Amino acid sequence: MSKDDIYYRLKHPVRKRIMEILGDEGRVSFTQLKNEVNVGVGKLYYHIDILGVLITQDEYRRYMLTGEGRRALELLKMGNGGVIYPELPSEVKSIITIFTIKPVFQNLKKTPMISLPLLFIVVIFGAFLNIQSNLDPLFLFLLDKPEIMPALIVLKSIIGPLTIFCFCDLTSTFLYRRIGNHIALLSGIVFSQIPLIIFSLLWMLFKEAFLSSPWIVHFIFFIFQAWSIVLLIAALTYSKGLKFSQASLVVLAFTYFNIVLLNIPFLGG
Repeated sequence: MSKDDIYYRLKHPVRKRIMEILGDEGRVSFTQLKNEVNVGVGKLYYHIDILGVLITQDEYRRYMLTGEGRRALELLKMGNGGVIYPELPSEVKSIITIFTIKPVFQNLKKTPMISLPLLFIVVIFGAFLNIQSNLDPLFLFLLDKPEIMPALIVLKSIIGPLTIFCFCDLTSTFLYRRIGNHIALLSGIVFSQIPLIIFSLLWMLFKEAFLSSPWIVHFIFFIFQAWSIVLLIAALTYSKGLKFSQASLVVLAFTYFNIVLLNIPFLGG
């Protein structure tokens, strides 16, 4: 197949998205593919027909790339001058996979209902640690407030992820027309709070040492907060199918909103 033929087949954004999904997931059912690209059954069959020999089906009727399809996917990665971007070294890809807990987010997307009990456990455990360490959660920040009531910490530990979910879901819908996968997105957002939960545990165990070296605690919190932001971007990427740049823009907007709230005396004092 010539490059011109490949470019013709892939010129529509829906067909590009189908190829990206198959490249990431390997084998995908028709229903999952329909939910991912968010088009009707008839339109999806139309685009699948145009892709033709670039994709095929296995014995379970799941769609997958052919050899020509993998070559076409490489062409999608081409930059200026027709140079294909090189693949990252396997060691680097492994580190990224671990850092972004990619398998966790992929399983949350495939089995969203099973993730709900885990979501509940993470929220309750995070609220418990915040109570024990007297940390007030404000979305992506944790504030040292010894006088705060435990009931308020629990309430904010629940409202926080829900607020982030509403912001990310609405922004993804209006900016990028990505709908659906709500449970997977909510679960991913809750799991993105895990680094902050770990920091809360460290604060509870080593508070005296942290207070004696404020710059150290600020540096450690920055590391865990950055990790939480990366996981939040990953949650948007895997649940909504956004590109990294698109998901980063959404998270950056929410982070700025969070900083504004932090500077309101009543909230961040």
